[in-house]
Amino acid sequence: MTGSYKDGISSKNGLIITGNATIKVKAADDGLRGKDYLVVESGTLTVEAGGDALKSSEGDDETKGFISLGKASITLTSSDDAISATTDVTVKDTTLTITAGGGQANATVEEQAPPGQESTADSSTPSPKGINAGVSYTQDSGKVTVNAADEGLQAPFVNVAGGELSIAAGDDGINASNGDHVIEGHENADSESDDGSVLTISGGEVEVSYASSDGIDSNGSAYVKGGIVVVSGQAGAMDGSVDANGESQLVGLTGSPSVSAGDTLTVTDASGVAGGLGQGRLHG
Repeated sequence: MTGSYKDGISSKNGLIITGNATIKVKAADDGLRGKDYLVVESGTLTVEAGGDALKSSEGDDETKGFISLGKASITLTSSDDAISATTDVTVKDTTLTITAGGGQANATVEEQAPPGQESTADSSTPSPKGINAGVSYTQDSGKVTVNAADEGLQAPFVNVAGGELSIAAGDDGINASNGDHVIEGHENADSESDDGSVLTISGGEVEVSYASSDGIDSNGSAYVKGGIVVVSGQAGAMDGSVDANGESQLVGLTGSPSVSAGDTLTVTDASGVAGGLGQGRLHG
């Protein structure tokens, strides 16, 4: 299916894809758009989009505007965000492959402003993200591979409990940030204070490669409670492997550990054993 003018497949309400169908979409703008919600339960889906590949945009009802991905094989190539949801993105048993904005190779590395000064970067510069969720991203299984020119994954609340998540990003690999979603009690947060966002990794395998900024960045709190986490960045272009404005905890280790290029941090469980659920690896 080719949408040479606007969207490939669009619904003013919800859009659900089910069954064992094989669907290929090429669109000038968004590939698949379900205004109220977009659900891909199964099948094989390939999308090439000039805008967002998958999109749900309802912003007046907090129970809508979500994207839910089930046991499907999905390949997305987009000029803008590969997945854009006003509220939540959920991944369960999905094989998902994303290339946004040409991938990390197309990253535009911007010089950061000195502390206390505003950035002079052009706000009109495209910032194609792999996954951009207005409220939350949740993954408990499946295999997700993201290659994005800007952030790989962005949401105020990021929860990875299982599966595989591999990200190559031009900016932050994973960015927990409230964006346009104001979290109660943090209405006046600025870029250097805790905005209420929470990033939690409790299982699975997470691998992040970033060209600039931070590997894992939370404008609020960051918790790595289990699983295996590997973070790598280009020498000379890194802010930090893990950066949190609020509380950070890496399987019992509290604070912001200093990790330099080539260092390996192995965290053991309460019994002193490494390599089980309590193992984390951070490569700077």
